[in-house]
Amino acid sequence: MQTSWFTETLRSDLEAVGSMGSDKAMKVAERMITVALPLAKARMLEAMSMALTELSGVLGIERIDLRVSGDDVTFVPAEPTVVTRTTEQTADQARFSLRLPDDLKVRIDERAAAEGTSTNTWMVRALEAAVGRGAPHSPRNRRLSGYGQA
Repeated sequence: MQTSWFTETLRSDLEAVGSMGSDKAMKVAERMITVALPLAKARMLEAMSMALTELSGVLGIERIDLRVSGDDVTFVPAEPTVVTRTTEQTADQARFSLRLPDDLKVRIDERAAAEGTSTNTWMVRALEAAVGRGAPHSPRNRRLSGYGQA
């Protein structure tokens, strides 16, 4: 789907309103077009995202991703995530959407596959290591520093 139909229709509507008045009204309409069109497109994408969240719940799909590339918008059912937890990990889980550059997503998928884990599991472990908790199975990046006294 392309978003240009929406922005071009809005542009046409604002121009029509501006042409109903004086030259000053047309100049005001032109300024509004310059400011309003990018904002309207952003709000349209937010509305689509909220609608997809509700729709995925109704359809029983984990989630539907909204992918934007320039003027093109696509809707893609996301692959189900597999979460592995040890018995020590009993905290509740939180969900959030994360937009990644395509090349980074590919590299993450490749690393997860190479380690024999799901992308979700790999990212959880990487984030745990990054914030200092560290994955329980990974002894990397654990250093002791400082001074000791006997």
